[in-house]
Amino acid sequence: YDHDRGQMVFLWGDIGSGVNREDAWGFTPAPAARWTRYGSGCPGSNGTPDLATAPGSLPSLGTTFTLMASNLPAAGGILYIAYGFDLGQAAGQPLPFDLGGIGMAGCSLWMAPALGSSVAHSAGTVNVSMGIPNLPVIAGTRFAAQALVLDPGAPNGIGTVSNAGIGTIQ
Repeated sequence: YDHDRGQMVFLWGDIGSGVNREDAWGFTPAPAARWTRYGSGCPGSNGTPDLATAPGSLPSLGTTFTLMASNLPAAGGILYIAYGFDLGQAAGQPLPFDLGGIGMAGCSLWMAPALGSSVAHSAGTVNVSMGIPNLPVIAGTRFAAQALVLDPGAPNGIGTVSNAGIGTIQ
């Protein structure tokens, strides 16, 4: 294995049959679809919301990718999942961005929202799915997601946010 290149290297020499070959082959495995937790959430009325992948779900081409939000208010309510591509800044401000200025003390925005979807939930956990098109041109695209939960029972009386996550489509 060549650590500098991130490749498996195969060397081929005399194979004992009188044929002399001096080849070196490199093999780079295709990147895998992945999802990694990023940052942290802030407490709500049912603990700190958690954003994770549903069991067995990864952002792969031609599949449905499912995120699972848990520790949501037991009374139900609205969950908004924001998706974006920038982890460095949002609206010209460096990330993470403290949401205390809008009344959500102790909560941080970890990614720049570009689009999103809202969903009503009636219990402490909800799954949100999105189709990943089977377009090879988007392979390797990195995106982020974070949930905003409207929660009047949260310590700030407004709501809470989950951790963020970073996905790579393959």
